[in-house]
Amino acid sequence: MREYFLFSIRPEYATAIFSGVKRFELRRGSGEELKQGDIAIVYASGRVKRIFGRFIVGRIYRGPPAKIWRIVTSNRDSGVGRDARRYIEGSAVAVAIEVLEPKVFTVRPSLYEIRSIFPSWNPPLSYAKIDVNHPVFRLFIRPLLEEEVPEKGV
Repeated sequence: MREYFLFSIRPEYATAIFSGVKRFELRRGSGEELKQGDIAIVYASGRVKRIFGRFIVGRIYRGPPAKIWRIVTSNRDSGVGRDARRYIEGSAVAVAIEVLEPKVFTVRPSLYEIRSIFPSWNPPLSYAKIDVNHPVFRLFIRPLLEEEVPEKGV
């Protein structure tokens, strides 16, 4: 069963993902709960502070940072820069998540809009699973995913 995860990503990296330049997202930790086919909802952090888009989780590579770095850099089109190496260094385990079918939402709810209804809500520092019954998912995320349903007939 497909699960949903909310990822906090810096605006410059979110832009690289949605422009097709960045094809892997690196994280510290094992990412054990992630599986191929899950949906990553991207919250652009920093000055943007908006739910920005989504991608489908592709292949997942887990292991020591040096191994993950070799895997990612063996793909010339990974879009991962040296700053990502510094980010994963020092962690016991790292994960590289392949980005598939990135899509920017036409409506991008801001942190301010979400907090106007749910004042104590905070995006995750890295990423977190989000339950489809969570009010933020039902009110803000589900409608964005439903806009992707292709129209019938042409």
